[in-house]
Amino acid sequence: GMALFNLLWKRPIRMRATTAKGAVFGIITGFFSGTSSIAGPPMAMYYLNTASLAEDKDSYYATSIITFLLISTSQFLLTGTGEGVPKETWEYILISLMPTLFGIWVGQKLFSKVNTQMVRTLACLVMILAGGALAIMNLER
Repeated sequence: GMALFNLLWKRPIRMRATTAKGAVFGIITGFFSGTSSIAGPPMAMYYLNTASLAEDKDSYYATSIITFLLISTSQFLLTGTGEGVPKETWEYILISLMPTLFGIWVGQKLFSKVNTQMVRTLACLVMILAGGALAIMNLER
């Protein structure tokens, strides 16, 4: 919903980053990360609307990457070091590493060619598509 609002609203929403806002979005992100392994949308919306990141695509990119690296590392430590991950999953992880690294490389090349508004638009479109896909998959159950 918020991604669609951001996409259709003529004026971008801007807010000042504060400790309280960061904590609230961190809790929301942690909740979604823990319940459905979907940490991205709340944090991406926070970053897209934070004045210090919204106008600088490189800062937005770097902040997003480090945030998701920290989230993934903490999820791995909490879940992956115990018996929570079946052995065959490790094979899938290893198989997916090369295509993932290739995708990151291609993404960085394309990222350097787009402007800040295009980054905002693409981020919102991805969140809308992902949310729609999740909704459809959950309706089918």
